[in-house]
Amino acid sequence: MVGREVEIIPGHELLFTWRGKRKLFELVGAQTENQFAIKMGELAKTDKLDDELFGKMYCIGLNWKRGGPVISQEETEDIIEEFCQINGYGSNEVRDKLIDAFCESGIYDKSVIQASRKLREQMTEDKVIELSKMDKGGSDTGEAGQTSTLTS
Repeated sequence: MVGREVEIIPGHELLFTWRGKRKLFELVGAQTENQFAIKMGELAKTDKLDDELFGKMYCIGLNWKRGGPVISQEETEDIIEEFCQINGYGSNEVRDKLIDAFCESGIYDKSVIQASRKLREQMTEDKVIELSKMDKGGSDTGEAGQTSTLTS
């Protein structure tokens, strides 16, 4: 299995080993990487990718070291909270860090994820540009102008 740990906070890394991957897949009812990606997409569409599910996935990924200390679900939540507080992050960054670990563990295709993120950034930039153009065109100057009266 391909794998490189993804650091959450110093001393705590996410990695999905062979055993961890099986637990992760079991959590969403998948048996293969492809099924897992499809299930994750379905969960996202139905708004079921919540903090509780992410917490369970983090817990699996933090407990990858054989013979290492077992990190409880409560400790996992503390680690995620510390990650957010140290970096000023929120739910999007928690999700992205988990996806990074999926990539480094060989579950997701890294190039597909990078392309998706680049597209998301481009769409955001395009939307900002579009909104700024709309704002300039129809602003109210307070000056008298032509009015329309509709009669039936």
